[in-house]
Amino acid sequence: MALVTKYGRMWARNEENFKKLRKDEPKLKGLYILYDGTMPVYVGRGWILTRLEKARKSRTRRRFWDYFSWYAIPDEGLQKDAEALLIKTLPYYLRLLNKKNESFALPKRSEEQSKNNRPEAVDKPKFVKMRKVG
Repeated sequence: MALVTKYGRMWARNEENFKKLRKDEPKLKGLYILYDGTMPVYVGRGWILTRLEKARKSRTRRRFWDYFSWYAIPDEGLQKDAEALLIKTLPYYLRLLNKKNESFALPKRSEEQSKNNRPEAVDKPKFVKMRKVG
């Protein structure tokens, strides 16, 4: 079984895209991600169109996003796990609009790690300076 059955990535928040969702995809359930430019600021799940329309009118969220992605995930258990995974991968300061702390449905956290919590040394790449053209 596929996790995602249909999706739309980085759609601009505008009336044309909402009309397209209303016409073509009114009954999809799954995940949606709100972006400020290309930075994710919110992850949610449920009836995709309904939730996006609510976020568009929300007093708190409406000012923080201008693009969205959506992913149809028919299995509600998998929706919850996928939402939890995405929220947990966001840095702390990007999770501020997500008020709930999602947890996975079944797995338990593994506490088996070494006592040494220091990462090994990594040689970071040096970024190439760009020359001005023209």
